[in-house]
Amino acid sequence: MHPWLVRWGKFGLPTHGACVALGIVAAMALGQRVARRSGVDANKFWDLGFFAVVTVFVLSRLELVLVNWKTFIQAPLVVLALPSVSTLGLLLTGVVCLVYMHRNGMPVLKTLDAVGICVTLLLVFVHLGDFFSGDDVGLATLSLPGRLQRGPGIYAVIGLHPVSLYAAFASLLVLAVLLWFLPRRGRAGEVFGLALGLGAVARFWVDCYRMETIFEIATPFGLNPDQVVMVAVMLLAAAFWIEWRKRNTKAAKAATEVEGLRHG
Repeated sequence: MHPWLVRWGKFGLPTHGACVALGIVAAMALGQRVARRSGVDANKFWDLGFFAVVTVFVLSRLELVLVNWKTFIQAPLVVLALPSVSTLGLLLTGVVCLVYMHRNGMPVLKTLDAVGICVTLLLVFVHLGDFFSGDDVGLATLSLPGRLQRGPGIYAVIGLHPVSLYAAFASLLVLAVLLWFLPRRGRAGEVFGLALGLGAVARFWVDCYRMETIFEIATPFGLNPDQVVMVAVMLLAAAFWIEWRKRNTKAAKAATEVEGLRHG
């Protein structure tokens, strides 16, 4: 594939990094529009996005240093130069951003609705970066999509499922649904719940075409660990959605009764 967008001797611009940077810019630009539609101050949402980008970078690097502290002592620049955004860094960033929202007077659920849309757009670019750099490969296949991605080294004649391209397309579909649903939501938080549920469904489907791992032996129904997590997320999103709809129905009935009493 094309791991480097541009090369200047020993230096260059990684394709994946360029796609992620472009995705961040696009997500923050879209955030200005969806924040207003969601009922959030656009300037505060922009500041939140910038804060989240810096935080996830710092926390992921901090984890990298702590895990590889011996190597960091010997070659700190080598460790800091590693392209890494860890799962723990993302989780901690989410917690820190929730505190940031609360301290800055941002309505959490309305903000999360806008965040769900922006993150979905960012994922489109992240997955495209994976595809162009050849970082995310799938199972061998003789189907037409296998012509888009080949195996590494001596396996260059073998077609592979372009799972990163599948993931980008799935994220794009989820994004379209979220943008359609935002002005039609019943209450704040529904868009974020829908983003979690649809995102989990998309990830579960794409993982069906990824390389199998030894961990599948120890997980239920031959699923890999990520798919088990996605099933849990889907169940949580479904429970969240059902409970939210019940509250909406009760609120609607109460409003109807109050309106009837007024006219009565």
